[in-house]
Amino acid sequence: MKSQLLIAIGNNGRGDDGLGWAFADELLEDQNMDILYRYQLQIEDAELISHYQRVWLVDATHDSLPEGFEYLEIEGKGRLTYTTHSLHPEAVVQLCRELYQCMPEVILIVISGEDFNLGKRLSSKAQQNLKKALSSFGNRCKNEPLMAPK
Repeated sequence: MKSQLLIAIGNNGRGDDGLGWAFADELLEDQNMDILYRYQLQIEDAELISHYQRVWLVDATHDSLPEGFEYLEIEGKGRLTYTTHSLHPEAVVQLCRELYQCMPEVILIVISGEDFNLGKRLSSKAQQNLKKALSSFGNRCKNEPLMAPK
């Protein structure tokens, strides 16, 4: 079993909403982590992430971020909320903690996009932000040891 999992979230048929998938596409040859694609997170993902020490979630955002991307630690604290349409990362982490008594390190990488209309092409700004996020991710993964399991 690999110690890291990357879950790419999005829809590559909706322009920049495919940023998470494009990020994962660039890492497919990485032998140090498992990579999965999702349209959205599901309740079942709580069990999935329970098998890993570190989980990376990658998704697009409509927000304009200063660097074009941002890392957010997901702790799964607070009120558990979910719907049948979408499940927030915090809810998946909290379910993992409550149902499987484990707490992997979960980091959400959000990448700024600007065109979320139908189509398979990323906007030029999204492509720039993707390159920055990939570069930062490569450096961070090489320099950041895995934490001890909780």
